[in-house]
Amino acid sequence: MKKIVSLMLSMCIMAFSAVPTFALSGGSIAQPYGALSLEGGMVYDLSESKYYIYGAASGSVEWKQVTVVLYLKMGSTWMYKGSATATGTDSTVTAGKHVSLEAGQYKINVTGKSGDSQGTVSYYYEVD
Repeated sequence: MKKIVSLMLSMCIMAFSAVPTFALSGGSIAQPYGALSLEGGMVYDLSESKYYIYGAASGSVEWKQVTVVLYLKMGSTWMYKGSATATGTDSTVTAGKHVSLEAGQYKINVTGKSGDSQGTVSYYYEVD
């Protein structure tokens, strides 16, 4: 199960990590202002024997904030289990933390803000 989750996470990272750029005359590169790309998820860290939740916001070199929030499904309700937030002005800002999890269904929301852009993506996991 962990290998399947890791494989799917790797595929999602590759699919969503491409940020559009435009070539200008003279060989320089410009990125569209306000473009924001979000990715994140959860992986099992063997060295820590814990899960690691993370979220990343990528785009123009400007102020950004990214928050990753972990929820556990209890009946029909999603219960808050933890979060991490980071801000910065680099092209990519990443937030993450190690968490100990019990068996169950989990949701991770990655929320990002940058300039005029903002958004949220969700990822779902089953932990045995």
